[in-house]
Amino acid sequence: MSTALSPLPHLHTLEALQKGPLIIGLHGWGGSYHTFDPLRAHLPPQRAFAACDWPGYGRSPAPATYSLDAIVEPVADWLATLRTRHSGPFIGVGSCSGALLGIELLRRHPDQLDHLIMVEPFAFNPWYLKLFLIPGFGRLAYATTFANPLGRWLTNRSLATQGDNQPDLTTVAHTPMRTTLSYLRELDRMGHARRFHEVTTPLTLVHGQHTFGALIRGIPLWQELFPAAPLHVIEGAGHLPLNETPALVARVVEGEVARAQSSRSKPTSLSLSQP
Repeated sequence: MSTALSPLPHLHTLEALQKGPLIIGLHGWGGSYHTFDPLRAHLPPQRAFAACDWPGYGRSPAPATYSLDAIVEPVADWLATLRTRHSGPFIGVGSCSGALLGIELLRRHPDQLDHLIMVEPFAFNPWYLKLFLIPGFGRLAYATTFANPLGRWLTNRSLATQGDNQPDLTTVAHTPMRTTLSYLRELDRMGHARRFHEVTTPLTLVHGQHTFGALIRGIPLWQELFPAAPLHVIEGAGHLPLNETPALVARVVEGEVARAQSSRSKPTSLSLSQP
């Protein structure tokens, strides 16, 4: 396996390529390609993997002006170059907003991924995130919530669903406010999950057993739009199953790898528990 950090002109990527299915990591709000380090530790060592920092995150430079084009198109260009060097199949794993940007990519470029695993995808922007977009008040609320240690501690305590072992849900504090609020604004402009009704690429839905209520309320909508999409509920996990229960998410990923290799796609719904 060859591993390389490949700085494209507008995107920073990690590529660990070899023959066979390629897992494509698409991180979420406040993350980076390192979001998938826990998952990779539970994938077979021979599994090909690639990931990127979305524009403005990690080591990818921020665009002069944020827009969906400026966010999605550099990733689409990168995937197109990967297609010239790897035969696939390409199986995307999108985490939270990374899942939404991944399906937006498929809406624009249907052939860029052969399958998308959507981990913790919101079907609509919940009201408590919309607060950060209110002119004037939103930046103050964001700074109070994420930009100081006390605010981050209070936020983690209020969002915790599994006691003191809940992972940090305020990692956005490590990303410039301009980036995180710009992404939130563009995600809000994307609107409702029905935006993606014409997507035909096979999808898989994954959410944590103890995730946010707003996210769980949106799952029936995803299932209505994509009735063939399998649904996996990760027992014991909250909103960050890639961190909390990476071995269980790896089982889902490897299941989709096997399905891709056998060219079978059957809708299922199951609950995974810790061994």
